[in-house]
Amino acid sequence: AFEYAYAQGLDDYETLWSKIAATAKQHGSPLPERSSMMAWKQCEQGFENVALTGSLKMLEQPGGGIFEFKLNPLKVERTYRLARKFGHDRFFVLSVPSIEPQHLPPYVRSDPNAQQSIIDWLVHSEHSFLGRKWRAFYVKPESNRKAGPYSSITLNNGKFRVYLFAENGCDFAASTISGEKDPRNMSHMPMGRKELIEWLMSLKINSDKPALKFFSRIGLGVSQTKPTIQFDPQQIIRSDNAHANIPAVRRLQDERSREKKANETPDGSELPVMNDGCARLSKAAAKAITEALHLDYTPSIFQGRIAGAKGVWMIDSLGECIRGPKGDIWIEITDSQLKFESARDNLYPDPERVTFEVLHYSKPLTEANLNFQLMTILAACKVPSQVFCDLLEADLTARVAELEAAMESGLAIRQWNQEINPVNSERLAHGVEMHGGMPSTLPEKINWFVEQGFDPQSCCRLKDLLYKAIKGYCIRLENRMNIGVAKSTYAFMIADPLAVLEEGEVHIGFSTPFEHEMMLHDIDLLVARLPAALPSDIQKVRATFKVELKSYRDVIVFSSKGACSLAHKLSGGDYDGDKAWICWESRLVDPFVNAPLIEPPGPELYGIEKEDTTIKKLLLNDDYMDRFLRLGFDFNLQGNLLGVCTIYHESLCYQRNNINSPSAIKIAQLLGYLVDRAKAGMIFDDEKWLAFLKNEGLPKSLPKPAYKDKEKGKPQRSNLIDRLVFETAKGIREKTLGNFSRRFNNVGSYDTDVVALYKVECEDAKRDEGIKKALADLKTELRAIRDFWSTHCMGSDDHGAGEEVKGSGIRGRRKSILPFQAIAEQVRDNFLAVRPSAEARTLSPIVARWDREYQYSPTSTSPSSPPWNHWNLLKASSIFFHYHDRPFIWYAAGVELGILKSQARGIGTFRTVVGDIWECFKVDNKAADRKTNKVVEDQGNYMGGDGLEIDEADEYGDWGWMEGVEPND
Repeated sequence: AFEYAYAQGLDDYETLWSKIAATAKQHGSPLPERSSMMAWKQCEQGFENVALTGSLKMLEQPGGGIFEFKLNPLKVERTYRLARKFGHDRFFVLSVPSIEPQHLPPYVRSDPNAQQSIIDWLVHSEHSFLGRKWRAFYVKPESNRKAGPYSSITLNNGKFRVYLFAENGCDFAASTISGEKDPRNMSHMPMGRKELIEWLMSLKINSDKPALKFFSRIGLGVSQTKPTIQFDPQQIIRSDNAHANIPAVRRLQDERSREKKANETPDGSELPVMNDGCARLSKAAAKAITEALHLDYTPSIFQGRIAGAKGVWMIDSLGECIRGPKGDIWIEITDSQLKFESARDNLYPDPERVTFEVLHYSKPLTEANLNFQLMTILAACKVPSQVFCDLLEADLTARVAELEAAMESGLAIRQWNQEINPVNSERLAHGVEMHGGMPSTLPEKINWFVEQGFDPQSCCRLKDLLYKAIKGYCIRLENRMNIGVAKSTYAFMIADPLAVLEEGEVHIGFSTPFEHEMMLHDIDLLVARLPAALPSDIQKVRATFKVELKSYRDVIVFSSKGACSLAHKLSGGDYDGDKAWICWESRLVDPFVNAPLIEPPGPELYGIEKEDTTIKKLLLNDDYMDRFLRLGFDFNLQGNLLGVCTIYHESLCYQRNNINSPSAIKIAQLLGYLVDRAKAGMIFDDEKWLAFLKNEGLPKSLPKPAYKDKEKGKPQRSNLIDRLVFETAKGIREKTLGNFSRRFNNVGSYDTDVVALYKVECEDAKRDEGIKKALADLKTELRAIRDFWSTHCMGSDDHGAGEEVKGSGIRGRRKSILPFQAIAEQVRDNFLAVRPSAEARTLSPIVARWDREYQYSPTSTSPSSPPWNHWNLLKASSIFFHYHDRPFIWYAAGVELGILKSQARGIGTFRTVVGDIWECFKVDNKAADRKTNKVVEDQGNYMGGDGLEIDEADEYGDWGWMEGVEPND
């Protein structure tokens, strides 16, 4: 089959897709979702960065099985350690629905052993598909990323990600499995999941670990990271933790490191850890990592993984070196960072084990927002309610003013859209996903329209998209209540390695001017860590800039002195990658009063039990690996009540308009236990939750707050969030949308630039029978495409799946069960497949030439085929002329319609750019401001004329401007 594919040219994706499209059309079948071209090309180069994924869907009715299996399109993602070691094509990520009894269909739920049977099938069965034999080795909850960085806490979607490993396959070397063999990939050797996990983290070396916590550490092997430099074993320095009430400058200790590597004299201190999760690396190592990441600046910290350690590494400010060659390159690993011991191959370590893998790194800081959680706590700590109303009104008014100004030009719209809906990181990672001839997402659609030369003054489609964007932005503000506060930001937290900050002091400096400041000194500020539920989860501290810490920019340094780390005070945080919300807005800081810290009760108050099986106990059995995985899957596939308890806590605080009630405090402290439930092996189920509520005299359920249930909820004017949502924000939204509608009330859908080509050919048709015939046939073909769309989408309004009917707040319903992408791709393929009829070609040499140009491309039926031939452009002009008020034309012919418009609008300036270069483009805000005649503030004190920092002498910046800041003696 592969030899046949090569002979037919089907190893080329466009050719393959063309054949698939033609076959689907011939049989009247829908097209499957299309994989990205980037992913296909990566498959040709060894599957690097390519993710193989699929999903299981529970069948509601019995039919021979209980799951429906679906393969997803290939996609490009960041890599992870196990895939880099053993090959990306040996891993498959399966999305699995909840198998809790209440989520199972009745015919499955009737079997009392159903849940255990499903887990047995997942863990112990060999799964055969794609010509390979797969076994499951890890599971974790699947979070709703679109809901924000903390969505996994309250908005987990009830699904799980199950990781499968290909133990054998028909295309493996020396394999006896029959099936089609891809001659490009015969390098894999058969290997079991036991060997996979033992390579990552040996159970025998880590026999003292709790089994469930150890199971969670498999996540280090599938954590998506960027590999950078490799360290030699002697460059990895092991260190003790910094402990409470023992402040000291952190320094390297070679002898102590050797003792720890040999497992001699471990640190037995029971004092609280003051630098939990953070350590140092040398400046030379940081520079090498920076080069590997292709950055043009050196971050102050890197969040990463290496061997069995995870956390944050800050750049050493003392200039220490170790003995031996390359002594200026080293990395420190503290006990709190080490999650498991790796295989002891110190002489010749596996490169993947000693590679520093980067998750994130510090970046120039940006403005942060206030959310529901923070505002509730601030109000409880004496900040007046009117302050929040003033901040919200000022923020919304400013953004509305930006929007109104943006409507004056396409460039300004593009700039506004980039700020409100940034897409550049998604473009670089995955390109621009298309649904037929249009980008799939609202932000990219707006970008596309303005980049082609359309404007809302004359294009009702762009006007409707902008209306949706404005409405969506306002509703996001109402739903999340994220109020922009200029003097606030989020930054990684690190512990002071030099012990120069006193308890209650913090240090923060900026790499670029932030609200005209390069540092914060001698002022009070507020710090918090999300999620926040207790009044004490926000703390007022003193910003004191220390010259000794000047190299740490765009992070916040907490004191390492005292009896408890400040990070721990902020909802149990640490320094392994947590970010702090930082605010120095005086209207919020000045009236704020710190709430006292409340010692949490023991887990027994809530009836929490613990699963405490150790690895040592499992190793007593020959099948210890199967038992280990079965225990991990069994526990992690159980429902976590964290979301339920979080929502209940929010509703209770709303109902009583008080976050300080004893019951609210107890539930908030319960959340602290449930966050680490999987790692700690804590057993807390519905029965224990209901027993706790009964003991507290609380009802089993509470109604949602009005701001979470706008249709049924009854707002309480005494509640701060209700006032902000139903009065301040809603009033500004209605005013903004009303002004927008009035301003663009008479915008039509017809565009003379786009129909010009069709009109020219209509004139020629009066003198040429072949052209006349071609246009008549074309009209018939286009009507069939319209009918297909109408069959599968709303017939009256033609709003596709996911297309919101303007102003109604409801989304269009499709008549078809097909996914919208499949409908759009089919419409696109049907449009591109239309060619001049044989009769028209015979009647006119002009039409015959159109057809030759059209046929020149062997992939003319592909959604990404070259649209530059005259016939494709004429089809686009024609479909627009006949159906300009129908949305389907953009999915059918968007690419060609954009070319027609941009050619007409950009005479003399029209440019074509290849995709991989265009995806890197980003609007320069300063240039856009000058172009749109906005006032640009002079920042000459800090920036050069080219907009770059004047930072030639020192990669950490010139701090000579600091006055009045004295170093400690």
